[in-house]
Amino acid sequence: MPSRTENAYAAGLFDGEGHIAIVYRSGKGPGKYRYPRYQLRLSLSQNNRAAVDWLAAKYGGTTGFKSGKRSYDEGIYERWDWVISTAAAAAFLKLIRPYVIVKKAELKIALAFQATMMITGRAQIPENIVAFRKECHDNIRLVRGTQAVFPPEKVSAI
Repeated sequence: MPSRTENAYAAGLFDGEGHIAIVYRSGKGPGKYRYPRYQLRLSLSQNNRAAVDWLAAKYGGTTGFKSGKRSYDEGIYERWDWVISTAAAAAFLKLIRPYVIVKKAELKIALAFQATMMITGRAQIPENIVAFRKECHDNIRLVRGTQAVFPPEKVSAI
């Protein structure tokens, strides 16, 4: 279990360089799911491998290396990525929550979203849960550069 100091360090690193996403995959149609699927996914990119390796060792997730052409000047970029998803991502967010400043609203939406993911297997997902997940997906995107329109009463219990 990471220490409070390690959680605070991870929060600072993630607050500045991390990304919180609720990934959407459409439902219905050939080869599609029975209903829309959403997944919580966190990522962080660094030029130095040490930070992403440390995050993976302390909190789980995977690391990988990417390189390619930059779109703005045709130069080459190289980076190390850390990715963590679903329940493990929510566990990480809960540990760093007291120390997060910049991504506080995104974090609250992400945890509210992940709390709905307890329905598993072949159970039919109630329509209100599917609608709430879509609302979380839409609002986490809105909050990145503007104010979210997410009703505060839905996340106040977190």
